[in-house]
Amino acid sequence: MIGRRRLVPLLAGLGCGALIAVVTVLVGPHHEQAPPAPEPSTTLAGPQAVGPPPPEPTGTPAPLGPLLLPFPPIPVPPPVPPVPPVPRPPGPPPIEIPPGLSGPAAQVLAITNMQRRAAGCRALTVDPELTRAAQQHSRDMATRGYFSHTTPDGKTWDAREIAAGFPEDKTGGENIAYGQATAAIVMNVWMHSPPHRKNILSCEFTTIGIGYYPNGHYWTQDFGY
Repeated sequence: MIGRRRLVPLLAGLGCGALIAVVTVLVGPHHEQAPPAPEPSTTLAGPQAVGPPPPEPTGTPAPLGPLLLPFPPIPVPPPVPPVPPVPRPPGPPPIEIPPGLSGPAAQVLAITNMQRRAAGCRALTVDPELTRAAQQHSRDMATRGYFSHTTPDGKTWDAREIAAGFPEDKTGGENIAYGQATAAIVMNVWMHSPPHRKNILSCEFTTIGIGYYPNGHYWTQDFGY
């Protein structure tokens, strides 16, 4: 239009740090056709590439560099040294089976003498007459179905010892039990009964006879001086 000034921006993209100059051109009243305005473009911050676009990559892509972790590596703890095994305390000494008896009766004798030694008494020796009296009484209680120091015929413990051939002036005492399946169990029962414990730990006794009948687990201890 006539009489108005028209600003024609001249833009030069010269790279980073270049100045963008805007030149004001005064257009007078003439009829010459104005040069076409440059196509609009977008100015991006930073340096811009000038020239044709780069060719598309071909072939095998170059390997990537090492991955940068966003956190430091976790330290590996040092190996834990093996724990040495704890030594086990020594167990009780094995029970010595004395001569003259076998099986559960011999085990009762061994535990009896072990308890006596712990109490300061000497070990008992096996007497064959007392053993005969004890074995006969265990069998008699099982077969006739009673549990007592006195038989159904009225024979007491000392009379039975004498009848088996043991000296009358040496008879000492008697323990009986039934229902306990092992020697350890019956000895535990006797040691927790004051009268039976007294017989087992009497330092005055020197001899013993033991009887065991498996049907019903009938036990007999006959003691002598």
